[in-house]
Order: sequence, then structure tokens, then C-alpha cells
Amino acid sequence: MITVKGVKATKIFSLKNKIIPILLGEDFLIKPKDVILLTGKSGSGKSTLLKLIIREEILDHGDIKINDRSVNNLSQKELTLLRQNIGFVFQNNRLITHKTVFENIRFVLEIIGVNRHEQEDIVLNLLNMVGMLEKKDYYPQYLSGGEQKRVAIARALATSPHILLADEPTGDLDPYNHELIVEILKRLPIKGITLVIATHDLDIYHQFSKPRIWYLEQGQIYKNLTFDELKRRYYAPPPNLDEKTKKVLQELPDSIKEKLAALLPVTVEKLLDLTPKLYKEKLAFTERDLDLLINTIRKYIK
Repeated sequence: MITVKGVKATKIFSLKNKIIPILLGEDFLIKPKDVILLTGKSGSGKSTLLKLIIREEILDHGDIKINDRSVNNLSQKELTLLRQNIGFVFQNNRLITHKTVFENIRFVLEIIGVNRHEQEDIVLNLLNMVGMLEKKDYYPQYLSGGEQKRVAIARALATSPHILLADEPTGDLDPYNHELIVEILKRLPIKGITLVIATHDLDIYHQFSKPRIWYLEQGQIYKNLTFDELKRRYYAPPPNLDEKTKKVLQELPDSIKEKLAALLPVTVEKLLDLTPKLYKEKLAFTERDLDLLINTIRKYIK
């Protein structure tokens, strides 16, 4: 169980030293076996909130408790022990490049003192669960993004945690790996694991039975939204958009608006300048999406 009381936190972004509120005195409770989908536009603080829970980021004010133990004043040894109950899937996976897939997972078990004979059985079972057994001797750099994510999930589950925090686990994955990751995550609540997923992927909502939707915006968490309420908030254009950009957004389907959320607010002219970058960085845009975006923009800047 995760209990948060009066938590305040800000994040300073290096660009112009901009200070962004992540939480403004929030209280909330995450109960055993909960499935929380933590959503919000880019920069709203989803990743930071997850890191606050495991004290990788530090609170400005308030308290976070894991199973009635405050994370605020723990020694490093106590924090390490506490984190054994919390699996964390990082957005960039954080796999150790000089260790094989097998060694990446075994390393976690070595740290917590599992004997070597048991280590092998645990690792092989986890790799089998995520469909990566055949690539146990590969190094991370020779795996696809989806394969790396599956290894990262297996590693996060190595300590048999009661809670799993996953930061954008389906971000930028092809449809095949997207489906595999979601299927893996869907099995966890059945095993009694509390699941908190920070995500832009609103389609995940339909894959779980009665998930709780929390929307993070300007330091506030809007809890237990319906899916329709979430869509209205998520796709609402920023208030400081110029009229041309608003008109462009009105014409675009929700799937494209979601992918543009990280870029707004910008002018349509600037958005057009960014389209080669969207191709290059493969930000989940298909050629059809980008062609539609470009053609819609050009209607308003002639």
C-alpha cells in the first residue's frame, strides 16, 4: 500500500531554469491490487511522481509511506530493503550494457543475497514468462526496443515485488511488442501485484478490468476519471494557442493529437518545421499521420 500525505514537489528544467509544479499538497492512497493508469501531457510530472515513490527524487514537503513505512528518512540500506517490494520499469530501461540478458536479471538477485542455485531457476522462469528465454545470452544493444522492455519488466519482477511501477512501458513500440507488453502487465494484478503505469497510451485503458485513471496536470491529480473525462482533458488544446493552431488541431484525429501533446504549444509554422524531426525520431508517427498533419497545416498558412 502506498500512502501519500500533503506531498509538494517541483522540478527545475534546465531550459531557462523553468520551475514546474509536480504536486501541490496532494493526498492519495494506492491500495493492494490496484491498477492505476497515471496519465497527463508531457512534462506534467508522471515520471517524477513514480521516482518520488522510490525516493529517487526528493520531496519538497509531505510524506510518502510504503506499507506504513515513510521513505523520507530511511538510511540507504533501509531504502534498498524497502525497494525490494517495489519493481520499477524505467522509461529508458536502464539495462547494463556489458551484461547479458540473463546477467542483468541475475545481478538483482545477487544484490539481495539469493543463493546461486536458486538464481538460475528464477531468471529462467522470468525470461520464459516474458518470451525472452531464447535470447538470454544476448547483450541489450543487440535487442529491439520491445525486447529490451520485456527484459526490463522481468528484471523488475525478480525480487517478487508487491508493487510494480512502470514508466511508459509501451512507448514507441511496434504493434507486436506493444501487445506482448500489455499481455504481460495484465497478468500481474491477478498475481496480487499492485500496478501503477505512467503512460500516454490511452488504449491501455481498454486492456485492463476496471483500472483507475488519474490525470496529472499543473501539480494536481484528478483521480478516478471516466475514460471520456480523460479524453476531454487530455486532448484539450493549451489555452495560449494561436487561432490557426487551434483550427489545425480541430481537424486532426485524436491519435495524432495525442502524439503532438509533447510539442504544444507551438505555432503551426513551427510545427511544420518540426515534421522532418518527427520522421527522423520515429515518434510513433506513421507516414500517413505526418502527411495528414502537413496537409492540414498547409491549409492554414497559405
